[in-house]
Amino acid sequence: MNIFQRMLIFSVAFPLAATGQQTASAAGAQITVIRAGTLIDGKSSTPRHDQVIVIRGNRIGSVSDAGSSKMPADAKVIDLSHATVLPGLIDSHTHIFLQGEDPAQGGYDANILKQPLSFRAARATVSARRALEQGFTTLRDVETEGAGYGDVGIKQAI
Repeated sequence: MNIFQRMLIFSVAFPLAATGQQTASAAGAQITVIRAGTLIDGKSSTPRHDQVIVIRGNRIGSVSDAGSSKMPADAKVIDLSHATVLPGLIDSHTHIFLQGEDPAQGGYDANILKQPLSFRAARATVSARRALEQGFTTLRDVETEGAGYGDVGIKQAI
């Protein structure tokens, strides 16, 4: 499995996990089918149209043309036939514990010196959620700006 297939797995599996979706055992794994109008898989030289992605548990089982695909009868179907589906994006430089630097409000110093860590952590979870809603399934927080290993705590909570 190449990196792009793994990214696609995370882009599908992470949002399901984040919303409380339970993963079934391998033998009786839930089957999810995504109907993609356009699929950018990161591997093909051009976007693929009218694709069906079959997910068993938390792994991609197959990707095929909608016309030749056999959909399992017990599958949960997510219809994105009018949308473009792509692997989860990666933000390799972010600061989820910083929330703007308005000089009128004290800027950077007010952000890290005057806000309690619990408040900053709560806002960091909102930042992580917004990033996910924008398609980012992987974040690299390059410094928590005085929050110690707070980013690790956010990861564990997710």
